[in-house]
Amino acid sequence: MDYQGPSPERAPLADEGWREAQRAIHSHPQAPEWNIEIGDRIDAQDLDYLRNFAQALAAESAYDPQGKPSASILSWVQAMRLRSRGFERALADIDLPQEWESIPLLSRHSLVAALEEWVPRDSDLSRLIVNPTSGTSGLPFRAPSHPRAQGAYDPLIERALSLHDVSLISGCGGVQAIQLCMQKSTIVYHAGHAYFNGAAFIKLNLDKGSWKSPENTNGFIQSMAPRFISGDPLAFRAFLDMDIDLKPMAFLSCAMRLEPGLRRALTERYACPVIDFYSSNETGPIASSLPDREGPNGESVFLSLPHDLYVEITDEAGRVLPDGQSGKIVLTGGRNPYLPLLRYDSGDTGFVVDRGVGPARSQGEALFCLGICREPLLFRCPSGAMLNPVDIARVLRGFPVLRHRVIQEPDLGLKILVDAFHVDSFRDTLLAQLRKLGDGDLKISLIQERLPDWDKDPAYIIEKGGNSDAD
Repeated sequence: MDYQGPSPERAPLADEGWREAQRAIHSHPQAPEWNIEIGDRIDAQDLDYLRNFAQALAAESAYDPQGKPSASILSWVQAMRLRSRGFERALADIDLPQEWESIPLLSRHSLVAALEEWVPRDSDLSRLIVNPTSGTSGLPFRAPSHPRAQGAYDPLIERALSLHDVSLISGCGGVQAIQLCMQKSTIVYHAGHAYFNGAAFIKLNLDKGSWKSPENTNGFIQSMAPRFISGDPLAFRAFLDMDIDLKPMAFLSCAMRLEPGLRRALTERYACPVIDFYSSNETGPIASSLPDREGPNGESVFLSLPHDLYVEITDEAGRVLPDGQSGKIVLTGGRNPYLPLLRYDSGDTGFVVDRGVGPARSQGEALFCLGICREPLLFRCPSGAMLNPVDIARVLRGFPVLRHRVIQEPDLGLKILVDAFHVDSFRDTLLAQLRKLGDGDLKISLIQERLPDWDKDPAYIIEKGGNSDAD
């Protein structure tokens, strides 16, 4: 059956002009192999919420002038105390705000093990969305979410781009963004977003297997003429190699650390801002890089974006560290009604560079740098082809593997350590699927080994790398 455009269930606010624009993208003669249909699921009430949220972004802050939680954050925490068993237990005998740093840190492991403790008791789950992720920790988590929480990416991206004087389009006649991936397998789609009145968002996979003909990639991207391009640094490297003639207004880099050299190469080739965007599936967008600011080693300097997410840098015990000292990035708040977070240990590290400067909305608002985390990790096949670790993780996800670690040998073979029971019962099947990721020349050895718990060995987190949130 011919594609008719988004369904009312997937895109409640889509009109005929919106559907016609989506049909044109879908049927483009150089289009990729679309493999999923999606929609933003935003209804009229959601859209009102997003517009109000956008207005608050520029006016409100999660910080008070001393850098402590704002009154609105504290009020939200107190309200959640009555709705969430997890909040109730964590805040027992805690006098707020004086004893804020006595609130125990929430680990990803604890969240996964007892998610029901944190989801508010009065939640209406009728609009539940599930986002599988393993983030930087490698610990799989099926994160619950809501259309409004997903829709809030749009005004937050809009604010991030506005810090670099980049404006976005509105209306179904144009393509707002193309998200690039470079993976053996990923979802490939197009959709209109209600917040931008139907402007199109497209996700593409640069791997040649995602196209009817590999020669179509350049032509399709050029014909879409996106306002900005998003993706992870691995996809941006592949995009640079393709040398596509395009004039985007910006690049938005996500999921992994953006290396200064790659940022410079993209800026020189395309003469536009390259923005580092820090987010997670648990929280949505957290911060974005500022123009004309660099950390001590040329790294990005971030400003927190949302007014409803409080960011701290703490030690292992949850004590806030002095500016300039590296520690855990800890998060409180958020707009996801199914996943309220209280001093959540993100698994990432960072340090405060400065406070109350630049476009900060509060004197206490921090500018910070990420630490050694979310390192770009790339494997190579003997043929020279790139192998994204996300592809390896996706294959392993289909087997009873608790944790894994991948080491590339000097001869470019892969040694994969898996923490699992009864490995011999699925060894051959797993190896056959992993070998398909290469060009027929990939040597893989599978070793059963008890690996350390991610949340008890910080050095292990840094050394092993992690699966990205690119999807």
